[in-house]
Amino acid sequence: MLKETRRLVLFRIIIVPKRSNGFKFFLNFAKSKQHNTVKRILYILLVALVLPSAAYGRQDSLRHSWREAENYTRFAPYAVVGGLKLAGVKGRYSWGRMTASTAMANVIMAGSTYALKHAVSETRPDNSDRHSFPSGHTATAFAAATVLHREYGLTLSPWISAGGYAIATGTGMLRVAHNQHWAGDVMAGAAIGILSTELGYWLGDLIFRDKGIEKGEMDDMTNPEHPSFVDVEMGVGANRTTLCFYPAGTTTAESVTLGTRTTASIEAAYFYNKYVGTGGMARIISTPIDGENMLDASLDAGLYLNLPLCKRLSIGAKALAGVRLSGSANVRESEASTTTMPGEAGASSLPGEAGASTKATARLDADNTMNYVVGLNCTWRYKENCAWKVFADLDSSRKNFTLTSPTLGSAQNRATFNQWTVGGAFSVCF
Repeated sequence: MLKETRRLVLFRIIIVPKRSNGFKFFLNFAKSKQHNTVKRILYILLVALVLPSAAYGRQDSLRHSWREAENYTRFAPYAVVGGLKLAGVKGRYSWGRMTASTAMANVIMAGSTYALKHAVSETRPDNSDRHSFPSGHTATAFAAATVLHREYGLTLSPWISAGGYAIATGTGMLRVAHNQHWAGDVMAGAAIGILSTELGYWLGDLIFRDKGIEKGEMDDMTNPEHPSFVDVEMGVGANRTTLCFYPAGTTTAESVTLGTRTTASIEAAYFYNKYVGTGGMARIISTPIDGENMLDASLDAGLYLNLPLCKRLSIGAKALAGVRLSGSANVRESEASTTTMPGEAGASSLPGEAGASTKATARLDADNTMNYVVGLNCTWRYKENCAWKVFADLDSSRKNFTLTSPTLGSAQNRATFNQWTVGGAFSVCF
């Protein structure tokens, strides 16, 4: 007993000084309703600085690459929850109740993910195994982010929730970018992670009832005059595109299929009244092409509209314009299909191969171009500063693609893209 008391005293002296004016200032500052803009900036910086450090932790060497980043970022929200608890910042529940609820959530998440992986047996994009659906990394990341949301996002600041869901969204995007999952895998993993944690906390409420509650949640919903927001979004493309290239001097076409893309976005808008506002969106797009991923980015700004249906539910629309920054990808010619040019009798194989395929690698590039976005959304605002949102966006751009092949030379294709994206978002409302 004496040893335990000494350890507790030592912990209080080293980790959480009782008379620390700086620590008291931080708590008072976080609880106050003043300096909201400054606090939002500080919370964003906290996420930017703390979460990457928690994601990688202590490493004995620099042998880990960014290709392994998602192995660590999926646990980052848990590290933040533990750090805040150890620092003495009260969350929604006590250590015991939080641990029990989190454990039940992880059992549900892991069990459902394992069962679906073996029941569906979907092949991964890199053909490494048949356990692609759903994404376990993404399910873990969103389960951890929802724990952070329930413990501190609903009690301290919704910006903490936004940071956790941003890290979870990045984890899912990395799984797609590293050819470990298809777009649908990460969307299913995100849903499983969120629902598993909500179910785990619901079971905790049934078991513990009023025991172990340390802090109340933020104020319930009021009718906002200005429905301004900042969104963390994740979406999936609703259509695929095939490009055909006709190199000079050949009678056949080289076709390249752009697969179902995955998107991650940060979107914000300021409303001047209940109905009209302006804002912008930054989006990263990952498009699978022949075993690789082409990464694009878009920056758009424009008009936002909002129509309240009731106290909590509203529908919105937007019309944006901006720029689309395009990436590039390698394409194996042996995997690309060839078709005869219209009106000509051509062979189905590449020239000079007599029906055999080549293992040469072609390069697919695209020019930067203007981008236009229109979209609809439906928002459920269940707390004063927190909301869930589903959206459908239509991106339109005219891009000039260039396919450069060591065997066929260079060919271009200028195509107009009308691409639908559907997904969900966590919103911080202010």
